[in-house]
Amino acid sequence: MRYLLISILIISVFGCKVATVDNFTESEVKSNDVVQNAYFSNANIDYVYKADIAVYGNEFSGILILKKVTPKKHRIVFTSQFGSTFFDIEFEKNQYKINSIVEQLDRKIILNTLIRDFSLLIKERGTVEGKYYDDTYNVLKNVRDKRSNYYFYNQSDMRLQK
Repeated sequence: MRYLLISILIISVFGCKVATVDNFTESEVKSNDVVQNAYFSNANIDYVYKADIAVYGNEFSGILILKKVTPKKHRIVFTSQFGSTFFDIEFEKNQYKINSIVEQLDRKIILNTLIRDFSLLIKERGTVEGKYYDDTYNVLKNVRDKRSNYYFYNQSDMRLQK
């Protein structure tokens, strides 16, 4: 009985994988292939979004502003509709600086999630670890911090879709 439970546990842990590119055909990665993320890369545009964050019973609703300040620096601010700042974070290369953050969001696990997610969003270039395609998309795989990220480019216009 014990061996059965251990076998089931091992199969369930190691037998799972993400089916992101299972139905795609793999192609050769060239040395000059790079992931291009054009979102949030124009310094002349303030990217403004309505956003909601729900964390540990606290709900924050407001405006998320992303701005490319210099060629290597982004600033992300989340404010309420009335102008109160929930957080203000600057990203430069692989470093970040927290200018301000409300007490409810100032927890290590929340900060790590925010930093990881926003740094992925504003990353403009990355190394291609895998290439896949089908009739609709070209998919580029990028690995960062032991996590695989897949960038789906539309075949017709090569614009980043998801």
